[in-house]
Amino acid sequence: MQHFRPFFATFSAIFCIFASVEQMLNILFTLLLALPSSVQAQSDYDILDMRSGLQESRIRALCQMPDGRMAIATAGTITIYDGTRFTTYHLRPEQEYPLSDYHGLRQLTCDSTGLVWLRNDGRLYVVDARRRHIIANVDSLLKERRLTARQVSAWPDSKDWRETEYFQTVSRLTSDEISALVCDSYGGLWVGLKESGILYSNPARKRQFQTTSDAFPYEALHPFCSPRASLLSSKYAASATNCTLDARELTYTYLGTRNGVMIIDRKDHLVATIDDRDGLSTNNVVALLSDQRGGVWAATANGLTHILQTGRDSFDIVNYGLLDGIDTQGREFRTCQMHIDTSGQITVGFAGGTVVFHPDSVTAPRYTFHFPRVSASDKPQNLSTSEHQNLGWLIAVLFLILCSIVFVVWHRRKRVVVQSSGGEKSSGSKNYMTQNLMTMAQDIAQQVAEESSSSSDLEFLERLKAVVEQHVGDEDFSVQSLSEMMAMDRTVLYRRMQALTGMPPSVYIKNIRLNVARRLLSNTDLPVSDIAAKTGFATTKYFSAVFKDAYGMTPNEFRR
Repeated sequence: MQHFRPFFATFSAIFCIFASVEQMLNILFTLLLALPSSVQAQSDYDILDMRSGLQESRIRALCQMPDGRMAIATAGTITIYDGTRFTTYHLRPEQEYPLSDYHGLRQLTCDSTGLVWLRNDGRLYVVDARRRHIIANVDSLLKERRLTARQVSAWPDSKDWRETEYFQTVSRLTSDEISALVCDSYGGLWVGLKESGILYSNPARKRQFQTTSDAFPYEALHPFCSPRASLLSSKYAASATNCTLDARELTYTYLGTRNGVMIIDRKDHLVATIDDRDGLSTNNVVALLSDQRGGVWAATANGLTHILQTGRDSFDIVNYGLLDGIDTQGREFRTCQMHIDTSGQITVGFAGGTVVFHPDSVTAPRYTFHFPRVSASDKPQNLSTSEHQNLGWLIAVLFLILCSIVFVVWHRRKRVVVQSSGGEKSSGSKNYMTQNLMTMAQDIAQQVAEESSSSSDLEFLERLKAVVEQHVGDEDFSVQSLSEMMAMDRTVLYRRMQALTGMPPSVYIKNIRLNVARRLLSNTDLPVSDIAAKTGFATTKYFSAVFKDAYGMTPNEFRR
């Protein structure tokens, strides 16, 4: 037995080691099972909550719109999500429409015209996602659609997602109650949670972009790609330009600024300014690059945007962000850190790593913004005060014309009666009188139309000048701002100003600024720097350059 003691001792030691390893594995397995459900979900799902920009995390209903966006109903809002940002409409009691025949939970219905209908226990809210407002007069909408409140109440509810295989899988990942579940047309799974936001999963979409912790390996681009781009920057976006793009194969020059992307044609005319109102996820554009297919990629502070020209002054805009695999951990992209290699692969640097992708691999369908975003025919046709005044004036003129015609007819008829001596009227007299009346009426109508048009143009120019002079000191006042204040589509405003003033809106705004600056230089003792600030110029240097270009002398020389 003494000879076997070393063997037994060795065997006992090995057994103890295996027992310890097994015990450790059991403990580790137990700890893994005890991990919070949210941590497990993060490995396979993106989490959209208030940290992502969602205003409320209490999700009640989900519905995909026909254009690809997602409509989200929370406890007190309707939110439209385009893939990178949320547009939220707060629900107020005065905006609700009574649905006495509906007593169910929240149900979202999205139609092809961009309307989002929310039914909720006796109430109805309707959001126009295209024009971005909650419809106040639902009665008129129902009459226009030939619907009744009872028909809307009887719309079928969404399918019972609790019976799907997705629900069984997702319910094991979270301890929060699932309130909504939708599979979108892009292959993504949306899971609404009662208290903690949305879980989203789409592995194919995640593979389009690769985020690494490697530092940006290339030299940063120069902010101005050419001398012409530098001159255009000083003209249109002085001190606000981060980057430029002027590739030969492109029709336009692109300026990436802190206020969006400015697009300028070969004649140095500003064609468009695309900002967050037109689709950019944020206005701060820090890098620009063109791919091998003629598309433009813009790196904004928090994502990537693809801009594709579709017409002379029309563009498609698609944003890419966290849900596409661009995970910068909340850090911004670096200015001018963007590179494309010979294979077409694009690398973008951010504070802490890089994002790498190939434009040909970005194939997953996404919601697309179209610029210009709304045509004039799509806008609500509400008459302004000046338009009401014009209408009243036109009615008064028409009444005077009618009175004049009646007087002329009576006077000529009386003269014909006198000439016919008691009077029989010849057919020649009748024809003569009729032709004269028709010619006179046509002349009067033409004169009134010309006067009306001239008066309308004059009023338009006076109002235009007043709006620009009122905001002449606002550095951020732009063509887009002017078009909104004039309640006109940007293209329509451009064409009318070009016809009446002979110049585009941007040049007109600059000329007004210069005229005001010239008056201040002549009539006040204000320093040139103060006058530059009061007339909306970003810097005194830029003001002096523009002033000299317009008048052939610097502001100080002009004052002397």
